[in-house]
Amino acid sequence: MKTYDLSNEIEQRGVLVGMLLGDGGRTYTNFCIGHSLKQKSYLLFKKDILEKITGKPVHICSVSHTKGEKTYHTMRIYPKQHPLIKELVKTFYCTGKKRVTKELLEMLTVQGLAIWYMDDGSCSAKRDIKGAFRGANINLSTYISMEDNQMIVDYFKKRWGINWYIGKGNRDDNYRLCMGTIEGRSFFNLISDYILPSLSYKIKLPEARYVGYNNKLNPILPSV
Repeated sequence: MKTYDLSNEIEQRGVLVGMLLGDGGRTYTNFCIGHSLKQKSYLLFKKDILEKITGKPVHICSVSHTKGEKTYHTMRIYPKQHPLIKELVKTFYCTGKKRVTKELLEMLTVQGLAIWYMDDGSCSAKRDIKGAFRGANINLSTYISMEDNQMIVDYFKKRWGINWYIGKGNRDDNYRLCMGTIEGRSFFNLISDYILPSLSYKIKLPEARYVGYNNKLNPILPSV
């Protein structure tokens, strides 16, 4: 994994936009990032980036909330106030709700893309109705409107030559971006140098393997 370059405002801005597109949530003129205890190393990675950008220490706080009979434990970080962060949060939430704009997308760097995908991306095996392996299914959950997703699709095509298509999200009123094996290989080649080792499974393309069983060949899929 390459060391993240934060030596200039272009790279800093690109990384911050990736965080805000991903798991970053608004808190007035600032934002916060929360992850589960299992993703502590990823949170510490973001903490280090934010400390380098702001030049100030970032503290971790523990948060617990109960849903039904289950209690969830998470960790959160809040970066210190910084003119660049204040500007980007204001742009993202110019209407009071998170919006994606062409201006923000153009600020993204490869480092920012990697963070966005580590936050909201996934890669799994695609199968037909009989369970046979048919390639990879790569998703980027955006939780935004069809129009904003189309803007992102157009951006990736124009800026990086990578094709996403729009699929349904987890509700009727939102959508996500999807791609298959061929486009996935191009996308993963672009961001792989900036993916944390602990999250490398997210860029591992599944492949069908075959083993003999009762004189037949049966597909065995690796975990992804």
